[in-house]
Amino acid sequence: MEQEFAKQVADVNPGATSLGLLQISIYEQNGRTHISAIKPESAVAPIRNSEITGDGHELQERLIDLIESLGRES
Repeated sequence: MEQEFAKQVADVNPGATSLGLLQISIYEQNGRTHISAIKPESAVAPIRNSEITGDGHELQERLIDLIESLGRES
């Protein structure tokens, strides 16, 4: 979905693709795994396009669900 979303953003604002719509950092510290991410909805907010913002929100919700499911598996 991220590639499709990035294409939509580029169609609206070609310079915005440098925002890196889905940036995730996964690291271990003190024996625990940590996941940090820039929220896609926040990343596309400067574009000011309701369709793009809505898709960013959907991508963000899917990311949250995925991260939460990883926590349940451990």
